Amino acid sequence: MFLILEGKMRIVTEKKPGRPCFLRSLAPGDSFGEIALFDGGRRSATVEAAKDSLLLEFTDQNFKKLLAEKPVLANQFLLRVSVGIGSHLRDLTRRLARDMALRETLRYVP
Repeated sequence: MFLILEGKMRIVTEKKPGRPCFLRSLAPGDSFGEIALFDGGRRSATVEAAKDSLLLEFTDQNFKKLLAEKPVLANQFLLRVSVGIGSHLRDLTRRLARDMALRETLRYVP
């Protein structure tokens, strides 16, 4: 997981090979890679610097150490990460619903 300290990042995914699809921008205070921190899975998108950035890496080893040594702080960390993931999910759900409504509108034009 990475926390953005300075700069700006953007999240993209490839809709078609060689054609990136912009998902969202990230700014200082935002993070990415949270899900992989918890489940060890592969990334679902690509994060690239939109301008020079300074990142703080938080590894699974750091997380395990935090859980063992500072459980109260770990709890606060988990809450903050959960709120961030929830916010991302709500945003993507709104965008998906809007895109689906637009497709339906375009599909049924008389």
